[in-house]
Amino acid sequence: MYEIELKAHVPERKSAIDLINSFASYLGTIIKDDTYYHFQPESSEKYLTCRIRHETYTFPDGKTETQDVLTYKSKEK
Repeated sequence: MYEIELKAHVPERKSAIDLINSFASYLGTIIKDDTYYHFQPESSEKYLTCRIRHETYTFPDGKTETQDVLTYKSKEK
């Protein structure tokens, strides 16, 4: 599986939002609050970093939902 992500700095946020609104439908907002942990398992020389992410979704009708997700990433050579 591949994940491709492209990020860009946006100097004028309102202009970018107006442009996107001209051809796309607004789905709501997501606020993400991350807490990171870095540790070394006893049976390994490698370190493991994990993240607990609290997400709050707010939909156009004002309804909100929350979700907590635990993730980790492993860099392999």
